[in-house]
Amino acid sequence: SYVETYAKNNDIPFTAITFPVSNISALSSATIALGDSVTVKCDAEEGTAPYTYAVYYRKVGTTKWTTAQGYKTNATVDITPKAAVDYEIRVTVKDADGKIVRKDMTLKVNKALKNTSKLGSDTIKLGEKVKVRCFATGGIGDYQYAVYYKKSTSEKWTKLRGYGTSNIIMLTP
Repeated sequence: SYVETYAKNNDIPFTAITFPVSNISALSSATIALGDSVTVKCDAEEGTAPYTYAVYYRKVGTTKWTTAQGYKTNATVDITPKAAVDYEIRVTVKDADGKIVRKDMTLKVNKALKNTSKLGSDTIKLGEKVKVRCFATGGIGDYQYAVYYKKSTSEKWTKLRGYGTSNIIMLTP
């Protein structure tokens, strides 16, 4: 650096200060649906570049880690969990001097959102009502339902009701 050169040219003692490596890795999301992937964005600062990254994961409460990536310069790793549970994701950074620092993060994996809605009857007479029972499983948070219908020969859908929390709607086609 300029400062080191200046010190050397002017007989001034110079000592380089290196800050410890810092692991600033992150997950693309803290919560995903089962079947989706999370991207682990490995990153570091300070220490001595270049850095290499190792990525591991395990179900919370277990002891066995699975290796998603051994030490490599690749800074983006995708993980697709196989169960709807919480996972620990560990990123270990190694700098060029061999100093290692790790960071643990938690990933929540929910069952995929599934629409399990049903009609009260498969057949009705003209002018009769049919009950639409809206149900869902998986996903995140409270469910809201919207109901649309159309003739089997039509391309156009008609909105019966926009999104709301009521899960029983009466339809008179």
